[in-house]
Amino acid sequence: MTRIFSMTILALISSSALAEVASTPADLVQMYQQAQERDPGLAAAKFRLEAGKEKIIQGKSQLLPTVGASASANYIYQDNRYSSGNLPNKSSSNPQTQIGVDLRHPLYNKAALVGYEQSKLAADQAEIQFQQTQQDLIVKVAEPYFGILSAQQSVAVAQAQTAALSESLDRANLSFKIGTANITDKLEAQARFDLARAAEIEANNALEIAKQALRAVVGEVPPKLRVLPDNSPLPPLEPKEANAWTDIALKNNIQLRSAVSAAEIARQEVDRRHGNKMPTLDLTASAGNSFTHQSTLDTNITSSSLSVGLRLAMPLYSGGGLDSLEREATANREEARERVQEAQRQVVLQTQQAFLRTQNGSLRIEALKQALASNQSALDATKKGLEVGIRTNLDVLNAQQQYFATKRDLAVARHDFLVNLLKLRAASGSLTDENVATVNNLLVR
Repeated sequence: MTRIFSMTILALISSSALAEVASTPADLVQMYQQAQERDPGLAAAKFRLEAGKEKIIQGKSQLLPTVGASASANYIYQDNRYSSGNLPNKSSSNPQTQIGVDLRHPLYNKAALVGYEQSKLAADQAEIQFQQTQQDLIVKVAEPYFGILSAQQSVAVAQAQTAALSESLDRANLSFKIGTANITDKLEAQARFDLARAAEIEANNALEIAKQALRAVVGEVPPKLRVLPDNSPLPPLEPKEANAWTDIALKNNIQLRSAVSAAEIARQEVDRRHGNKMPTLDLTASAGNSFTHQSTLDTNITSSSLSVGLRLAMPLYSGGGLDSLEREATANREEARERVQEAQRQVVLQTQQAFLRTQNGSLRIEALKQALASNQSALDATKKGLEVGIRTNLDVLNAQQQYFATKRDLAVARHDFLVNLLKLRAASGSLTDENVATVNNLLVR
């Protein structure tokens, strides 16, 4: 009985603990970690990175010795006919087996040397592309996360407006019944209530759409998310000058670094194609044994061989193919250079746009704070005016609607500021997991 009682207590404790974990709101870091585990784009980037690292081994292999073994078995039949009668005609059938080992070691191969350097750059570019995918994933998670918080705020405001307008509608109906209000007041209250209900439905629909966006990235949406408090201080925008962010981006932007790496690979490709027209020098060595049964002499012949030498090869004519490949590589090199210039301009544009959005967002937040305080004062004054008879119920409704709308806009602006700040860091190439943790620390249950 005691054992059963103990097991029951443990089961209740475990169920309570699981329920507490399930009810604990998830935060931005948790969503990002889930996305790292489940996002197919990041998984593909990891495999691409592994494949890129193999390029170095492949390029280096062209500079290392190659060893091959060979074996053969032949049946040699000979029928010798002599025109002179002094020599008898003979025929023989001789089985022969051979085994050998060949070695080739490149001593000079310009194309292979350049190809090895290209393989290093290809591996670096795969690493750069992986970093780009990681940064993109941070933004992919942050946008729908704060999109849900903004949608939840819109739903809360819509519900508050609906509740307030429902009370106003009840008062208008009562006033109309007792004759202190006309039909216009009643219809006006009914119309505003209907619009509020429609806005609430639309807000709930927007919330579901935001949840679907987060689910597409992390695979699921937890029942609760940590939220951004109204009074929590936001991280400052530093540096405060757009040019400073542009300078950082021109040094660290991942897309620009990828374009520069691709241009260097294209430049080296010209050297590699030119190297294909240059001489190559290889050290060669071979060793082998052969075993032959000579039927005419009824004896076995065993022979061994060993050779070491140098092999110099020089292409003389290939139908113009090598020259064409070099001209193609030259054109690709010039295209890659232009791509770098294009990437630089795009980086400057994207960084400046991201800076302006973040800066304007900060200014908008301060303006909305002032507007919210003013709307609160106006709402309080309007309610007092209604009590003394100098304001109407319609005036209170207008003041409430303005207050709720401003409160919603302020919350959305704060969410947008954090997302734009992450995008600005991504544009400058300085977005890291630490930045995600900093934003996450602002969230509360």
